[in-house]
Amino acid sequence: MTSPPLEDGGVLVSGGRILAVGPFGKLRKNTPRGTLIMEHPSAALMPGLVNPHTHLELSPLAGKIPFPRQGFPSWLQALFALKREKCWQEGKQNQEAPQRELLKTGTGLAGDVCNELPCPQKIPDPSTDVPVPLVHTFCEVLGFNRQGLEDETGPKGMAPFEEEALKDDFFSLGAHAVYSTSPALIRQAKEWCHRLHRPFTIHCAEHPEEMEFLLHGTGFCRRLLEDLGRWNSRWKPPGCSPVSYLHGLGVLDERTILVHAVHLDEDDWQKVSSTRSNVCFCPRSNANIHGGRPHMARALSRNITCALGTDSLASNDDLSPFSEAVHVLENHEGIEAQSLLRMITLNGAAMLQRAHEAGSLRKGASGAFLAVTIPETTHSSHLAETILYQGQKGAWQWACTPRAN
Repeated sequence: MTSPPLEDGGVLVSGGRILAVGPFGKLRKNTPRGTLIMEHPSAALMPGLVNPHTHLELSPLAGKIPFPRQGFPSWLQALFALKREKCWQEGKQNQEAPQRELLKTGTGLAGDVCNELPCPQKIPDPSTDVPVPLVHTFCEVLGFNRQGLEDETGPKGMAPFEEEALKDDFFSLGAHAVYSTSPALIRQAKEWCHRLHRPFTIHCAEHPEEMEFLLHGTGFCRRLLEDLGRWNSRWKPPGCSPVSYLHGLGVLDERTILVHAVHLDEDDWQKVSSTRSNVCFCPRSNANIHGGRPHMARALSRNITCALGTDSLASNDDLSPFSEAVHVLENHEGIEAQSLLRMITLNGAAMLQRAHEAGSLRKGASGAFLAVTIPETTHSSHLAETILYQGQKGAWQWACTPRAN
């Protein structure tokens, strides 16, 4: 992902980490005697995929909400109804199943949003006790009538967040959205992440109802807050876009991940670019819920760090970054396959602040990578596109990590 494809290449792995990458013949010549050699003929070796935005806790709702929906209100009402049913409670008890589903999609690193503490336990690796796949957890705060993080944890104050951060450096805070989270709560969550040098995430400009709420303080989002008893009568609509609103709150920077980013104008994209904020698109989720189409080409043309996320199984058919990328190839003009490969690997790792260990094949990175079957007749000009389609079809396997299969 950081250099042109290497023909007849090899990867030397020890202790779960990459020691070297280079021509196979050279690596083999300098490899210690007794090293296990695993051949992958007619295959492309590539890093495990990165899915920076998903909600694994919603996985029990897979297949229970028909698509497409007639907008965000329709989808959210269906979600609320299902979360009151028995299938939701039973599914929440099986915390490992969604994480193992990530492995089945070739995902080695994910950003997962949860809504309450304690966060879901991560799968232990039987050989090293390291989570497999790597999961960066974002504990998502929300509450339009709440004015501080202390409101999230009651009498314990900030202690639960601090405890999670101490025991897990794959832990951050996130805010749900501008229509569900008070400005004070958004700002404090971002400041907490900034202090600990950790990524921060927020859903941004996802649907028209969000735009109406910020511009006029009316519509579905206002009614929803009132119905839930979370409306703050002292709040006044800023009369601007979600990006401008967040920019005014001071939360846009290189450690912020804006999720969805469907409804942005040129001024918004300029703010995202100038603050070096990251964008995680979830195009299949957008199409399933409300038919919105993010302007990915505009973001890429400004050299904004962009990635692809799958969102949840309550709004998507699967958790496969390969499938997300193929959807973009087939439905969005002006996006090259090579850019999409970076979006589901290196770019996602970078916005989760894990580019040193995921998203590329480089010294020191994770030794859990993929071998994607490639027809021998594949021309180099079609290599990236072929990898995406082969990956979507399931023509891949984990290389060097048999236990992950």
